[in-house]
Amino acid sequence: MSKTSQRLGLNLRKIRLELHMTQVQFAKKLKIDTAYLSNLENGKKNPTLETIESIAKTLGIKVEDLVR
Repeated sequence: MSKTSQRLGLNLRKIRLELHMTQVQFAKKLKIDTAYLSNLENGKKNPTLETIESIAKTLGIKVEDLVR
């Protein structure tokens, strides 16, 4: 796991919990598979830049906010 993947995962989990959403609800909002979201949150998957941009757009945040 890279540090960037771990940061992305932690930030996704933090945002999800701030929104009081389950992984299933959050995955539906992001239009991604629940298992994929779980892998992202755990830093096990490296999403494409297109996926990161889509997630940021859906959440109304900057890409930088996902990986800082």
